[in-house]
Amino acid sequence: MTKTRNIERIVGTFSGIIVGVFCLISIHFLPALLTIAALGLFGFFLFNRSNYMVSVIFITLGIVIALNLFEGNINLILGSRILFTLIGAFLAIAGYFLIPVRQSTGMVQLAKEVSLYNAHYFQMINNRLSDERQSSFDIRLARKKAQTAMALFSDAINQMKQEPEHKWMDWSHIHHFQALAYQVNSHLVGLSLSLNKKTNRHLAYDIHSRIDALKPLLTDLNQTAERINLKKS
Repeated sequence: MTKTRNIERIVGTFSGIIVGVFCLISIHFLPALLTIAALGLFGFFLFNRSNYMVSVIFITLGIVIALNLFEGNINLILGSRILFTLIGAFLAIAGYFLIPVRQSTGMVQLAKEVSLYNAHYFQMINNRLSDERQSSFDIRLARKKAQTAMALFSDAINQMKQEPEHKWMDWSHIHHFQALAYQVNSHLVGLSLSLNKKTNRHLAYDIHSRIDALKPLLTDLNQTAERINLKKS
């Protein structure tokens, strides 16, 4: 995120300077320049959240035109704008390394939650198999919790791969755990759908066989969550 913002900030600043200088060279009508400066401020607030680079272009355009009209020293304005942008980018990079926010600190806990919620999902299915009066809402809720935990875990992996030391991380257990979690969850979803079709002895036997096959996978998932190693390899 920091790297992307720095690139957008630098590209947006230089693009805004080019557009601003072009406007100052080609337009000499004061009300028109003031209107463009006002539009630059408006564009900054309009795109600040949706498109950061475009918002930087607009604010740079507005600053270049407004300060040039106020002070008239275009070289000083451009130099200070470029200098402050580069200083800001440097401070952002320095802060990224000196005061880091690491996704790895919560990775182990997220892995345990993935294992826990999938085990709970399995338990709800097993309970429904022995007691048909159990509400199907409990199964759907358990499925939602398990899949939400898996989505958070996958997002944390993507964030970790943006961190400076990701090349030195031990990813073997992490990738194995993620693949195993999706395998277990897909089997659980299929099993929960089969509960509604339990109309004959053969299908009921098949469901019990699949439950027995899932138990070692859930055990493996839990053990892998405990073995996840985030130390540098």
